Amino acid sequence: MAFLELKCKACGHEFEEFTHDGKYPACPVCGGETEQKYSGKCWVNSVRKGECSGHCATCKGCGK
Repeated sequence: MAFLELKCKACGHEFEEFTHDGKYPACPVCGGETEQKYSGKCWVNSVRKGECSGHCATCKGCGK
């Protein structure tokens, strides 16, 4: 599951939403088809809680 910034192809409305299986939700404003805004954010929960990969240059986490 990823948290993406999306943009409506019809009206241009931008919003953030959790997505899965590559399926994007309809625009909450006009109901149009949406696509990922590639210049936007992408958040993915890939580290298990309580564990640290030690790669803080990428996650800006605990500072190990």
